[in-house]
Amino acid sequence: MHENYKIIYDYDYSLLKKRMNDYRYSVRSLAESIGITRVSLSNKLNNHLPFSQDEILKIAKLLDINYDQIAHYFFAIVVNKRLQNVNSKSGVNSLESREKITNCKKRGDFYD
Repeated sequence: MHENYKIIYDYDYSLLKKRMNDYRYSVRSLAESIGITRVSLSNKLNNHLPFSQDEILKIAKLLDINYDQIAHYFFAIVVNKRLQNVNSKSGVNSLESREKITNCKKRGDFYD
């Protein structure tokens, strides 16, 4: 039925934002510390772009996040699940499905 679509999950970065605040990092200062622009970090925190593994590790080091806690800060699925048209030239098509995903402790499938 939806063979041309993949499921995209949005992540809840509220714990990461709180940790940034606790460590006195603004979006601009954290972005500069890891070597990206403020706009890029803002886009990542707002689910417009994904974090790279390198960025996650740099942020974890700066904010004293243990490696076994990274999933809590970067991969908490709680917002929206949507279908994305994989044949779209822009990469993003209209949202065809939204559903609330709450209290998700089991993680594994980022894309179905």
